[in-house]
Amino acid sequence: MSRTVARSTITWGLIASVSPFVSAEPVQSLYGTDLFSFVEADRLWSLDVAAGGSAVPVPFSQVADAYAGRVLDLASDPIGDPRHLWAVLGGSGADPSLLRIDAAERRPIELIPIDVAISSLAINPVTGLMYGAKASTLYSIDPNAAELTAIGTTPVWVDEALGFDRAGVLYGTGASARGLVRVDLHTAATEIVNGAETLEAIDLAADPATGDWFASDIHGDLRRVVIAEDGTAVVSDLGRTRFNRGTGLAFAVVPEPSAILLTVLILAAVMGDRRPARGAAAARSQEAKCGQP
Repeated sequence: MSRTVARSTITWGLIASVSPFVSAEPVQSLYGTDLFSFVEADRLWSLDVAAGGSAVPVPFSQVADAYAGRVLDLASDPIGDPRHLWAVLGGSGADPSLLRIDAAERRPIELIPIDVAISSLAINPVTGLMYGAKASTLYSIDPNAAELTAIGTTPVWVDEALGFDRAGVLYGTGASARGLVRVDLHTAATEIVNGAETLEAIDLAADPATGDWFASDIHGDLRRVVIAEDGTAVVSDLGRTRFNRGTGLAFAVVPEPSAILLTVLILAAVMGDRRPARGAAAARSQEAKCGQP
């Protein structure tokens, strides 16, 4: 076996040996926002669900022109648009707006002024359409045109939290009453979810991998909500985050940095093996030519 073949065999053997550790699957992260820290400290929070919701601050780069208002809600489409988070900004006398965030680079990338001061936001993973609520009114939202269209009045307000499950069913909670409700996207009618009648949540987020819901209340307590096939819910306490007053929850799926780095290094090794091989072949060819009579 030649040295070139041997080196290639070793390199590709290395790729095969580390492939179980360099997963092609993205890493799922549950992010949260705190009314009193996101804008002032310029950071998101990464929530460790396995550790009872322990919140770790994530460095967050601010845009050149500081955005006004506080984060009232957080939303994402971790299935259709896994890289981005959306935040609802408002309050403190600021004009209402939507802020699109690059979760991978931890930076805001687009600020969209809107006419209605919504306080909850959700994105349908089936259609990619955006919805929001203000008081008892449910809206469909076109962020590209910055237009909101009223769908109807919700019997139970869903102005605190909105979230979609993986099948595209909308759920929400509101300031008018406790409890988790299902929301009809066409009529805005609401239906209480049995087992979650007393749930308080400032935001909801469904895990795109398991379908389990996570809910955080105003005190920073994190809860898991599992909805069975019959539509009933089981709520369990996970622990308390470090939020002073949590305002948003959303999943974002971003590549694992260590996996990317390892893949780049391996590919560099492959290319390094190939370049000397071509050089050696050229040298042998030149030697053969020189040796001809």
